[in-house]
Amino acid sequence: MPTWTQEDYIQAFRFAAQAHLGQTYPGTDLPYLMHLSFVCMEMIAALAVEPQANETLAVQSALLHDV
Repeated sequence: MPTWTQEDYIQAFRFAAQAHLGQTYPGTDLPYLMHLSFVCMEMIAALAVEPQANETLAVQSALLHDV
Protein backbone atom coordinates (compact mmCIF):
# COMPACT_ATOMS: atom_id res chain seq x y z
CA MET A 1 0.00 0.00 0.00
CA PRO A 2 1.50 3.36 -0.99
CA THR A 3 2.33 5.81 1.76
CA TRP A 4 2.08 8.88 -0.48
CA THR A 5 -1.30 10.49 -1.03
CA GLN A 6 -3.08 12.09 -3.93
CA GLU A 7 -2.83 15.42 -2.07
CA ASP A 8 0.97 15.03 -1.86
CA TYR A 9 1.07 14.49 -5.62
CA ILE A 10 -1.28 17.39 -6.41
CA GLN A 11 0.62 19.83 -4.21
CA ALA A 12 3.96 19.02 -5.85
CA PHE A 13 2.41 18.96 -9.35
CA ARG A 14 0.87 22.42 -8.89
CA PHE A 15 4.19 23.83 -7.68
CA ALA A 16 6.01 22.29 -10.65
CA ALA A 17 3.35 23.60 -13.05
CA GLN A 18 3.92 27.15 -11.83
CA ALA A 19 7.71 26.76 -11.93
CA HIS A 20 7.67 25.47 -15.53
CA LEU A 21 4.80 27.61 -16.85
CA GLY A 22 5.23 28.18 -20.59
CA GLN A 23 8.15 25.76 -20.97
CA THR A 24 8.12 22.96 -23.50
CA TYR A 25 9.99 19.68 -23.59
CA PRO A 26 13.14 20.22 -25.70
CA GLY A 27 12.62 19.38 -29.36
CA THR A 28 8.82 19.19 -29.06
CA ASP A 29 5.76 21.36 -28.64
CA LEU A 30 4.71 19.36 -25.56
CA PRO A 31 4.42 21.10 -22.19
CA TYR A 32 7.40 20.41 -19.94
CA LEU A 33 5.00 18.89 -17.41
CA MET A 34 4.86 15.83 -19.68
CA HIS A 35 8.49 15.07 -18.80
CA LEU A 36 7.80 15.47 -15.09
CA SER A 37 4.76 13.21 -15.34
CA PHE A 38 6.79 10.52 -17.09
CA VAL A 39 9.54 10.69 -14.44
CA CYS A 40 6.93 10.44 -11.70
CA MET A 41 5.25 7.45 -13.38
CA GLU A 42 8.62 5.68 -13.41
CA MET A 43 9.07 6.44 -9.71
CA ILE A 44 5.59 5.19 -8.81
CA ALA A 45 6.21 1.99 -10.80
CA ALA A 46 9.53 1.49 -9.01
CA LEU A 47 7.91 2.04 -5.62
CA ALA A 48 5.32 -0.64 -6.43
CA VAL A 49 8.16 -3.14 -6.86
CA GLU A 50 10.49 -1.84 -4.14
CA PRO A 51 8.73 0.18 -1.42
CA GLN A 52 10.85 2.82 0.31
CA ALA A 53 10.75 4.43 3.74
CA ASN A 54 9.67 7.82 2.44
CA GLU A 55 7.55 7.32 -0.66
CA THR A 56 6.07 10.81 -0.36
CA LEU A 57 9.55 12.32 -0.71
CA ALA A 58 10.29 10.06 -3.67
CA VAL A 59 7.13 11.08 -5.55
CA GLN A 60 7.59 14.77 -4.76
CA SER A 61 11.25 14.62 -5.79
CA ALA A 62 10.32 13.09 -9.13
CA LEU A 63 7.89 15.93 -9.83
CA LEU A 64 10.18 18.67 -8.55
CA HIS A 65 13.58 17.45 -9.79
CA ASP A 66 13.94 20.31 -12.29
CA VAL A 67 12.64 23.17 -10.13
